[in-house]
Amino acid sequence: MEKITEESVADMTLSDWLRVAIASVATSKGRELLFPASHGWTGTDGNNYCCECRRFHAIHAHSHPEVAISTGGRTVMELHDGPVPMDYPSVMAVEPELMHCHAGSDAAGAHATMWLVFSGDSVLVQNILYVPSGRWLARDRIHRSGRSIEQFRDNLSSGFYAASERGGERFRMELMDILHQAYQHLARAELAGSGGGAPEAVNTPLIEYIASYIKDNLREDITLKFLGQVARLSPNHLNSLFKNHYGVTIHAFLIRCRMDHSMELLRNTTLRVKQVARQAGYEDPLYFSRAFRDYYGIWPSEARTSRSSTFSKV
Repeated sequence: MEKITEESVADMTLSDWLRVAIASVATSKGRELLFPASHGWTGTDGNNYCCECRRFHAIHAHSHPEVAISTGGRTVMELHDGPVPMDYPSVMAVEPELMHCHAGSDAAGAHATMWLVFSGDSVLVQNILYVPSGRWLARDRIHRSGRSIEQFRDNLSSGFYAASERGGERFRMELMDILHQAYQHLARAELAGSGGGAPEAVNTPLIEYIASYIKDNLREDITLKFLGQVARLSPNHLNSLFKNHYGVTIHAFLIRCRMDHSMELLRNTTLRVKQVARQAGYEDPLYFSRAFRDYYGIWPSEARTSRSSTFSKV
């Protein structure tokens, strides 16, 4: 939610905020994940004057990692090297010993941030609403624990996500899984109390992110097993969810994206067929040519020499 007021979110529960947080993590894909370094602080632990909102805030650090997810409005995070904007949607990893503070509310309205605080194999999830008057309202909180949470904490504490080639993608997907588990836990508890039916599915942001990841990484060796591992779902279950949402399997979607991309390159660039094949994720140009012909009914060279025509899957 780009702009909120205290009144507009007064009736929102923690499960509502979790759904917003899942959407924030999923839709923040086009923005850089924030992994600030935990060194270089020249101030001291204590009250620090924030130029953004002209108030004093408690600058602090701790031995456990945290994750801050913007769930509404605009805010600023004060770090050792200055303020960093946290507009919706955005995500910041707060590694151990990083001096930081939440710098206050957007002068034009309220803002909300979901904090995940990790300790051992557990995580505390809490959404906090900040209002212009300087007050902050802590909504309900939930504790979750498990081996996957402990592994996430270890990876975050060691700087693994910031340093690894695919660390950002893995961080995002594993974070979404933690949020998803928390939401499902709350939904089941709420329905048990009300006598309702099955909890509302929140798989859509995850499935849409899987599709976006495939489109952005066509050159990589993308397998259903790999996607299932990072999504913390069995490959068959992930494939079933994906097909229910998009009408095709992950493999069929991957082939379609690779073929569309290769056709675009053939018709709009001067790249050789061998180069196009690699750009589309095929190491063997001969295999690519045969796959292209099976899909479109023409050879790659024919697509290039007939740029004025429109081709579709046969």
